[in-house]
Order: sequence, then structure tokens, then C-alpha cells
Amino acid sequence: MQIQRALEQLGYPHNEIKVYLTLLRLGEGTVSDMSRAADLPRSTTQLVVEALQKKGLLSHCVKPQGSVWLAESPSRFLINLQEKEVLLHKLLPELQALKHESKLKPLFRYFTGLTNVQHIFDEVLNSKYPVQIMGSVLHMSQYLDDTMVEDFFHALFAREVPTQLLTSDCDFVNVLKDIVHGTQHRIRVYEDERLHRVVYIMFDDHVALILLSPKESIGIIFEDNGLAESSTLFFKRLWDDANA
Repeated sequence: MQIQRALEQLGYPHNEIKVYLTLLRLGEGTVSDMSRAADLPRSTTQLVVEALQKKGLLSHCVKPQGSVWLAESPSRFLINLQEKEVLLHKLLPELQALKHESKLKPLFRYFTGLTNVQHIFDEVLNSKYPVQIMGSVLHMSQYLDDTMVEDFFHALFAREVPTQLLTSDCDFVNVLKDIVHGTQHRIRVYEDERLHRVVYIMFDDHVALILLSPKESIGIIFEDNGLAESSTLFFKRLWDDANA
């Protein structure tokens, strides 16, 4: 996973990461130095530098030849994350107290963007029920993130709860076949390009759909027994016709 993209997933704006990484490579520099190296307007760089200083990622140093900026250790990202986690733990009781419990379950939940689609993977992994997945692993890696997708399947097949994966063939699928050999998990292969752009995941009474797109992938989780049963029936028909 690229450093820039990974840090953006932690909630840092694109330009902040760009300037920080630029200064990390330079060692030290003025706002003008960072502006030129990052190919950003000086006014924009100045605002970004001030934001990074507030987050503890940049520090100002006065030297005999003039003042410069220094990038703090990358471990500061971990410290910032830990501080947010502590704060969130303190806020959770108050947030839970504010939550009004509805008697109606939501028909569906909608997710956009890479980070939010990750929530679908997390929910599947936290489920205690068997999982059925239909979709191209290769296209998932291309349109989402290869590391995220690989981590998901490794974690999924490490569970004791059985999983059935119906997918097109690729090198990583062959790796997964070796992993699940001798376990209760099963993988079968189909070759139908019409199914490559949509991923179906069935677990419990949930059906998750991930619409793969080079621009922005979209995820939807439906919670409905009828839809779950019909989707499982559709999956079983394709599963029986697929190659083991």
C-alpha cells in the first residue's frame, strides 16, 4: 500500500501528507523549500504547515543561518491515533446515552469510498455465521486496494466459521486454495465477466453488495431475511455449476 494513500485513510488531508513526506525527505526546510518540492502554492503550503504544527507533526527550529521547519518522527502518527482512541473511549458512554433506539431496523446501509467499504469487511469478519462470497477477487484488488483485500481474505479463512468463495481464477486465488486445503472453507471458480464488477457477500440475514468502480466503489448492506434467502439460493445455483 502506498504511504500517501495509507495515511490519508487515517484521516489526514492529501496536502498535509504531501508536505509532511516532502519535509521528511528533505530533512529540514523553509516554507518556500517545501512549496517548491511539493509543487504547491506557497500560500497553500503555509496553511498546511500551520495545520501540521498543531497536530505535532512539524516543529520550528531557529538556526544561525535562519529558521527552518523539521518533520517530527513518523511515530507521531501512532501517538495521535492513541490520543484519539483515548478521547473516543471517554465520549462513548455519553454518545450511547444520546442514542435513541428505533424499533425499526434499517432496510440498508450505504458506504462510499475505500475507507468506508472497509467497514463492510470488518462487519463480515465480526460475524459468527457462515459466509458466502461471489465476486472477482482480482477485480476487488484492482478497484479497492490489494493489501486490504488480501488481508480480508487471509483473516476470513483464518476463522473457524466456514466460508464459501465463488470467484474467477487468478494467482492470489490459487494461493487461497492452498490455504483452505484441508479446512472447512471452500473455493470454486467461475468465468463470467458479467459478474466481475459486483461483489455479493451473504452472512446471517445480511446481504452486502460492493459495486466496483475505478472512480469510487460503493458498498450497500441489506438486512432482510427474504433477500438473504433468495440471494443464498442464487449463490447455490451458481456454486453447483462452478468448478471446484
